[in-house]
Amino acid sequence: MTRVHAGGRAFAIEAVVFDKDGLLCKSKAFWIALAEERLKQLRYIAGAGAVQSWADCFGVKTEDGISVSDVDATGIMAVASPAEEMTATAALLVQTLGLSWTQAREQAFAIFQKADEQLDLRRALQPQKGFPQIMERLREKGIPYGVAT
Repeated sequence: MTRVHAGGRAFAIEAVVFDKDGLLCKSKAFWIALAEERLKQLRYIAGAGAVQSWADCFGVKTEDGISVSDVDATGIMAVASPAEEMTATAALLVQTLGLSWTQAREQAFAIFQKADEQLDLRRALQPQKGFPQIMERLREKGIPYGVAT
């Protein structure tokens, strides 16, 4: 066990677990980059008409349907699971395109899969100040660490 001093207090620890979102990397930058990729794929599959409806539903601010300026930290894009996001997208495709539920689920899955493949992680994952240096310091001290999200 190792003693770590932080904020004027000492803690006995066995390991450190970090949460990626917000602590190690800037969440909003990731959400914006991912939303832009999803909007591109949605526009390709569903057309421009579905883009603004999706953005409004997901808490995504866009002026032109492609460039994202902000993501609501309490909206679907930020807090829902990928499965919930795909379900919401499929429902939107049923409503806007008149697809059957089966077709809409397949299209939503395709949108998300292609967006994930196209996402530029170097752009999307912007490190917070002090990362990854904190991990180097932990390694030097022999303190095990990990990342959870």
